[in-house]
Amino acid sequence: MRRLLPTAVFLALMVAGCGSGVSELPAAPMGADVDRNHEKIFLDPAEPGPGMEIVATFSQTNSRGGYFHLFHWDGSDWGTPVYQLESDANGAQPSAVRVADGVGMDDYGVEGPGPERLVLPDLEAGHWRLCTANARDRACAPLIAVGVDGS
Repeated sequence: MRRLLPTAVFLALMVAGCGSGVSELPAAPMGADVDRNHEKIFLDPAEPGPGMEIVATFSQTNSRGGYFHLFHWDGSDWGTPVYQLESDANGAQPSAVRVADGVGMDDYGVEGPGPERLVLPDLEAGHWRLCTANARDRACAPLIAVGVDGS
């Protein structure tokens, strides 16, 4: 009974904190929809928030450029990239821009595990996927964004 009490208290607090002001996220993508047999990107922190700077590391042999795409899960599909991020791999400041703003990519290569610094834009609430944009060895990481307004 002692082990159940902390779990019950935690669940009660979680339910109490879920009021009508919390927006509903679309159903989470299944594991295959997230991974798609790509290499993994390891993020620090593992669950970053909107606007945060994060550190990305890769497998020892990963070959990529310094650009990344953020895809938003609509409940059934990842669709097209919403944001393009550039890391600090080429000496640039980490940046993020909407793909709709007509962005381009410089052609340079990055090898190895990193680390590389990235900055996340102010994401709307939902499930996101961060993937290398110009890579021979595509790598991805799942993200869940709470949203700028906390919903």
